[in-house]
Amino acid sequence: MSYQIRLESVEARLLVYKQNESVLEENIKLLNIEVQVRDTALTTLRQKLDTTEKEKDDLNMKLEKFQTSSKRLTALLAIAGTFMPPKPDLVFHTPPSDENKHLAFNVQLSLTKPEQDLSSRSSASIIEDWVSDSEEDVMPQITKDVPSFA
Repeated sequence: MSYQIRLESVEARLLVYKQNESVLEENIKLLNIEVQVRDTALTTLRQKLDTTEKEKDDLNMKLEKFQTSSKRLTALLAIAGTFMPPKPDLVFHTPPSDENKHLAFNVQLSLTKPEQDLSSRSSASIIEDWVSDSEEDVMPQITKDVPSFA
């Protein structure tokens, strides 16, 4: 009898261990799946981090170029600033005058006739005929149309 009780006790323990084993195997499978999901998430996050770092480097490079060109432009504007109009909209706010002043021409009108007689000019033609010395210019270019049999 005691042997029978011990045997039943051992069989009950064995049944509990087998049930625990199947539950633990399912837990292990679920944990393996979670690890795989985390690994794929980590790889995608690392790829995103790499692309973001590249974009950041590109933007930093563009920012540096912009800052250096801005410094150069400021220096250029400081040099050329004296030659620019005083208003940014390029409009001069001075009242228009009716009298135009041309400093390049000083013309004085005279009421007397000129002393030089203009009728003594020759009425001969100024244009001269051109004469060629080259024989190549005299020969016309002859082009032959070759019929095609295509």
